[in-house]
Amino acid sequence: MNKRIIITIVTLLTVISASVGTWLFMEKKNDTTIILNTHQKEVDGNKEETENVQDVEVQEDILSEVIESKDIGKQKNPEKAESAEPAESTEVVKETQTKDTSKEQLSTSKIKDNLISWGHQKTSGRTIDTIIVHSVYNATGGDEHDLKKILGIFKDYDVSAHYIIERDGTINRLVNEKDVSWHAGAGQTPDGRSNVNGFSIGIEMIAQKGVGYKSAQYDALKSLIKDIEGRYNIKYVIGHKDIAPDRKEDPWDFDWDQIGGKRQ
Repeated sequence: MNKRIIITIVTLLTVISASVGTWLFMEKKNDTTIILNTHQKEVDGNKEETENVQDVEVQEDILSEVIESKDIGKQKNPEKAESAEPAESTEVVKETQTKDTSKEQLSTSKIKDNLISWGHQKTSGRTIDTIIVHSVYNATGGDEHDLKKILGIFKDYDVSAHYIIERDGTINRLVNEKDVSWHAGAGQTPDGRSNVNGFSIGIEMIAQKGVGYKSAQYDALKSLIKDIEGRYNIKYVIGHKDIAPDRKEDPWDFDWDQIGGKRQ
C-alpha cells in the first residue's frame, strides 16, 4: 500500500471521529437543555399554584374584617390581610360519604336557590363531617340586613358560604354542598385538622352585633342542620370562632341552645 493511500485513510478516519464527537456533544447539550426547561416549568407551576392558594386564604381572612368594620375602603387593601396557609386549603378530598343517599335535601319550599359563581371550588366529591355557623351583615351603608349588598361583599372578596339565612328565616343556597366553599379560612377543628373548607359546610346567619337573631332564623337553621345530619356523618356543629379563636368572633350573640347546642 503506497504512502498516498495511507494518508488518505488516516485523514478520512480523523474526519469521521471528529464528526461523531461533535454529534455526541450536541445530543448531550440538548438533553441537558430539556431537563433544565422541564425543571423550570415545574418550579414556575408550583410557584403559580402557591400564589393562587395564598390569594384564596387572603380573601377569606379579610372577609370577617370587612363585615366587622364600617370602614370598608381601608379593608380592600389585600396587603393588610393575614398571611396565607399552605396549599392544603384548596385540596379536594375523597368521595362523599352519606348516611343514606336516598334521602333528599330539605324541601325546596324552604330553600331558595341563589347559586353564585364565585368564592368556591367545584369538586367531584368530598367527605363532609363538619358544619360551621357564621354571622354576617352589610357594613357598606344602608340596610344592614340587605342580602344583595352582603352578596356584593362576598363577590368583592371572592368568598362564599353554602347557605345564608335571612332575617325572616329564608334559606338561600349559594353553593352546592358537593363543592368546596371558601368560608372558613385558616383554622382547626377540635381534633386538630386544618383545611376546614375541604370537609365542612358553611352557614351564614344575617345579624349585626348586639342585635341577635330572629326566632325564624333559629328555626330555619335547626331544620337545615337536622337535614344535613340526616345525609352526612356530622362530627362537629360549631361556630367560626371555635376553629379560629384568636381572630374570629362570629357567630356573635348566638344562643346555641336554640338549635340544640354545639356538637364538639
